[in-house]
Amino acid sequence: MEFKIKIAFPIVIGFLLSLSSCNSKDFLAMFIEKESVNYRFDQSERSNNLNGFSTIEVPSDDYTLCIAADIHMGGISNFDKFLTDSKSLNVAAVIFNGDISNGNTADYQTLQQHLPDTKQMKYFSLVGNHDLFYNGWDEFHHLFGSATFYFSVKSPQASDLFICIDTGSGTLGIKQLDWLKNVLQEKRSLYRNCIVFTHSNLYRAKHSLTTNPMDEEVLIIMDLFTKYNINIVISGHEHTNAVAKFGNTTYITIDSMKDDNENAGYEKLTIKNGLIDYQFIKIQ
Repeated sequence: MEFKIKIAFPIVIGFLLSLSSCNSKDFLAMFIEKESVNYRFDQSERSNNLNGFSTIEVPSDDYTLCIAADIHMGGISNFDKFLTDSKSLNVAAVIFNGDISNGNTADYQTLQQHLPDTKQMKYFSLVGNHDLFYNGWDEFHHLFGSATFYFSVKSPQASDLFICIDTGSGTLGIKQLDWLKNVLQEKRSLYRNCIVFTHSNLYRAKHSLTTNPMDEEVLIIMDLFTKYNINIVISGHEHTNAVAKFGNTTYITIDSMKDDNENAGYEKLTIKNGLIDYQFIKIQ
């Protein structure tokens, strides 16, 4: 058995290289992640300590957020339409739920040219696995700062908490998991609703080839979400929308917004009278 595995590995790699249009060095570099999740968390924490956490004040108790995932910067048509839709809805913020790029410098340069002015529209971005290709963390960190953070929305009647976590490596890592536990323990009771954003799926609605955290880690995280009454967990990664329920928590997967996806869309999240409503919106 051991002999077969040693032979099979180079065969598989060779086959993958034969399918690639780039040279072997570039192809392998695409998948090699230079920084660990703990390293990224340390850099995110330094950014958080420097910049703090955002509180968005809205004039009404009813407000909207729009969430897009898996844009992959293969084009900017759907991205621009998403921003136009969000502006017309006068959203409190937009969230890019991971895989906003394919990790290369050109994607991040294009992205920077099309991001909205923060004075006109607040936005937050999670890091996805594709964002880390080609050592893309340096570009992401330069553009967005932190990949592990929270923000709140304060209306005249109450405040809601939104937590964004880094699952780009398919794991939270011990440092980020401890941070998440502390935030939930210290902050959750201060807010009416709590919504968590994560690129990788924690709750699978179907069998898939995409990666997600190890089962043991998922059980720990979902136990935390049950204990602290997390209302909704929003993920991307699968490229197809799905909804599942575990305890009092709703797990939502949203569509890919990549230009060549015929079902490209985003999620509109509305808080009205303290209640959360969501809609899958198809890009027109």
